[in-house]
Amino acid sequence: NDLLLVYSPGDVVQVRAFQVYSRWGERVFEQRNFPPNFAAYGWDGTFQGQLLSNGVFVYVLEVELVDGRVEVLSGDVTLLR
Repeated sequence: NDLLLVYSPGDVVQVRAFQVYSRWGERVFEQRNFPPNFAAYGWDGTFQGQLLSNGVFVYVLEVELVDGRVEVLSGDVTLLR
């Protein structure tokens, strides 16, 4: 997979925030206010135009659901080249 993106089978109306952080807490990616399931809003493993090295990154999502609730989700992803 070349992109980390927000996928939803239909329960997410809007992604309010999608952020990716390095293991040192540096924000390496951010997108705000976009619909789910679009590759154009995904993270490609770069920071300021440079490929990042292999490692573990943390993502944080704030999503608005179809019933109006807002949830914050987080997890980690391993970048391998």
